[in-house]
Amino acid sequence: MPDGRHIDLAAVDVLRDRERGIPRYNSFRKLLHVKGVRSLDGITSNRQWARELREMYEGDVDLVDPMVGMFAEDLPPGFGFSELAFRVFLV
Repeated sequence: MPDGRHIDLAAVDVLRDRERGIPRYNSFRKLLHVKGVRSLDGITSNRQWARELREMYEGDVDLVDPMVGMFAEDLPPGFGFSELAFRVFLV
């Protein structure tokens, strides 16, 4: 900020999604006709990220925010963004 304060822009986006009533990650997937995931390990194969998601969301995959889940998802071969983000782009 001009006055020297710092803002966490990623946190602002997550909070805005919550304020606007955007469904959580698993619900969002289902609304886009994508099978939901059963565990945090189903979102990403990156063990460190899965561990951090488990800590952040207390192990509950249904609490994961959609933007967080989309950024954590494994990318399909040859793609620069996740399958769910691609579906959002198509819509």
